[in-house]
Amino acid sequence: MGYIEIFTLDNSASPIRVTTSIGRYGSPSFSLDGKSLVFTRHSSDTLSGPFYAKDSGIYTVSLQIEKDGKIVGIKAEPKYITSGSKAIFSSTNNGSLIVERYNQVAQVFLDGKPEQTLVQSKYTYSISVSPDLKYVAFIDFSELYLAPLTLGPNGEALQISTKPGETTAGLRRLSKSGGAYFSWPVQGFFLFFSFFFFPFFFFFSFFYFFFFYFIYYKKQIGDSSKISWLLGATFYTVSTSSVNNCSADESNKYGLDCIIALTSSIDLSFEVETNIPGTLVAFDNAVILTMDGDESTIIQNGRLIVKGDRILEVGKKEEVEIPDGAEVVDVQGGVIMPGFVDVHAHWSSEFFFFFLLSSFFFSFFFFSFLK
Repeated sequence: MGYIEIFTLDNSASPIRVTTSIGRYGSPSFSLDGKSLVFTRHSSDTLSGPFYAKDSGIYTVSLQIEKDGKIVGIKAEPKYITSGSKAIFSSTNNGSLIVERYNQVAQVFLDGKPEQTLVQSKYTYSISVSPDLKYVAFIDFSELYLAPLTLGPNGEALQISTKPGETTAGLRRLSKSGGAYFSWPVQGFFLFFSFFFFPFFFFFSFFYFFFFYFIYYKKQIGDSSKISWLLGATFYTVSTSSVNNCSADESNKYGLDCIIALTSSIDLSFEVETNIPGTLVAFDNAVILTMDGDESTIIQNGRLIVKGDRILEVGKKEEVEIPDGAEVVDVQGGVIMPGFVDVHAHWSSEFFFFFLLSSFFFSFFFFSFLK
């Protein structure tokens, strides 16, 4: 959540704010001539609930540009164009957008002409058409596939499928063990987000808003010469022209072995040092709750021995010896227990008010009990 802003790589000018209200913005992209920007304003979902999720859709905005090519502002407020989850400017027609939706991709013309549905699918919802309208890539059962974008004789949309008997013509399978976040060659922009956070406390839940920055450098160039994707920390790239040289049918998994031999990869993983304490500590005179879940296993007047980041021993004080050289910490009857950490949670928009109501009553009765 936040805003979209444009700023220069060398910080030679103040950032230009494109949006004036907080929203769920994403996928900003410049036109080929650098004079326009398209972005998405997202609606509510089961991951993050309904906050700041109004007026969703695809928006464009015209930019004020000086003779030297420097962007100095926007000409007007962003304009709603159509529904969709993501859009880019077509590299073959600067006056049209390639708009991704749930199970289809369409070409939307900014001059008001009727849109053209390019691709449809009954089985997949992760579809992308290359900026030059030559290829379509999609994920089916977690695997990445590529096919030529060929419309019907009367402009009918291409139906994509990997189902036997309905396989798309020219289909190629690119990934062996799954692929995600696939993309076409796009040069001239860099994307940064979550630069600044501030918390909002509401019924024991924290929501974090962040500024969404888009850095512009020179111009965008989009084609279909390559396609790239991620699997874990590995970044894969393959040339689409080389892929076409691989014979492909259902018997050889649509050219998979041939394509793997042509694919390059970069390992993006890295190692960092962790701070593991080297101290030896004995926590004394503690009430220790274990993971057994039985009241009888609560250890009164207990002792816990910790070395570095490992628990060496736990038990009653008289049963556990303090190792030589250990630092002794008198807990004075305090409780030592396993840490309760919830590292992942969803706010479901369909049941949002139920969650709020539950949180309210839980809070009310919990604090009443404490009193």
